[in-house]
Amino acid sequence: MKAVVAAGSRVKAAREARGFTQVRFAAAMGVTRGAVGNWEAGGGITRANLTRVAEVTGASIEWLMTGEGASGISTPDEGELFQLGDLPPLDVNFLQALLSATLAALGLSAEKSEFLARAVIGAARRPQSEQQAAGRDEDLTNRVAAALARAILQR
Repeated sequence: MKAVVAAGSRVKAAREARGFTQVRFAAAMGVTRGAVGNWEAGGGITRANLTRVAEVTGASIEWLMTGEGASGISTPDEGELFQLGDLPPLDVNFLQALLSATLAALGLSAEKSEFLARAVIGAARRPQSEQQAAGRDEDLTNRVAAALARAILQR
């Protein structure tokens, strides 16, 4: 059991060294946040998942499994942090909270900010066929931008 706990602590060290929260790391790994928490607490992790941890974090698979050898983990530099293609998908709840806080910082009331943030996220989440999406994306973007601009100007 000690080896499993140790592997979990190395997974956590690799995740933290790369600047991932458990939620973002789980998204990058394609698992739940609970799975990440379980691994880090010593609940066991498959070799396939350890291999994926190594890919996502840059850690050495040998170090993750045994604790021996160099970890291979480096802290991301500023350039890496801004390569959006390499980032895991945004958490929708985080994005909604960020949008709400941004609108509040622009002077909207908390209630109006939360309402508009929910509306934007709700519009973005609506399932669409590819054909519908092609025609509606630009229209939706323009309508949401106009609504946000009106709300900000009316504050």
